[in-house]
Amino acid sequence: MKIVIKIASLGCILLGLAHTYVAAFCHYMDIDNLWFLGSGFAIILAGLLNFVAINKGGSRFTLMLALLANILLCGMFSFAIPLLKNSQVYIGGFIFLITTVGFFVLLLRNGINGKPKQDTKDNNRNENDTLSATKTIPMLRIFDKNKAIEFYVNWLGFSVDWEHSFSDGEPPIYMQISKSEIAIHLTEHHGDCTPGGKVYIECTGLKDFHKEILNKKYPYNAPGLEIAPWKSLCMEVIDPFGNKLLFSEPR
Repeated sequence: MKIVIKIASLGCILLGLAHTYVAAFCHYMDIDNLWFLGSGFAIILAGLLNFVAINKGGSRFTLMLALLANILLCGMFSFAIPLLKNSQVYIGGFIFLITTVGFFVLLLRNGINGKPKQDTKDNNRNENDTLSATKTIPMLRIFDKNKAIEFYVNWLGFSVDWEHSFSDGEPPIYMQISKSEIAIHLTEHHGDCTPGGKVYIECTGLKDFHKEILNKKYPYNAPGLEIAPWKSLCMEVIDPFGNKLLFSEPR
């Protein structure tokens, strides 16, 4: 439907340009010709408004505004047909009838609240899903609890939420650390995962966090800030076990 509206809107603009050309260059200027020129400008503006309304889906307000403009111009051409009875009036009326119907369809698709209706297949898929995840927590392999505490807690500022071992704090240790909304599981169990993993952390306040950890003078890491190819501000740190944490702040 958007393609149809775009083609019809291009026709509107071309028709408006023809109006303005005929009015401005082919006749002397009088009151009738001035009105003819004004109608050409109105047709051009309506065509441009149509393109604005459907750009990237448009908002409900711009869709309704475009619909109103097309209804008015469709009515104008309808009244003009019995009076003028020439080809450009028939063409204009037909074009604005198409755009009016097109915007009606788009508004119906957007639903009552202005939000696009979901595809039926998506609705069926969501209704049939039995899994509803509440949180995703990455798991990283470590070999030494004390080194992990030095890196994650003392340097990066994470807190230890809990830890588990089979014999009073003796290895192997399994624990959860967290900072703000970030939670990570650290495990010494050899069967859980392998070292060398990487965690992508989307965050805010990265510049201040970078300054904070550099001021702690951690001897084994001095990360920098850089702009990633996806235009985010990024910082990567590597823990003592080869795991990487990539902090990314969208710009």
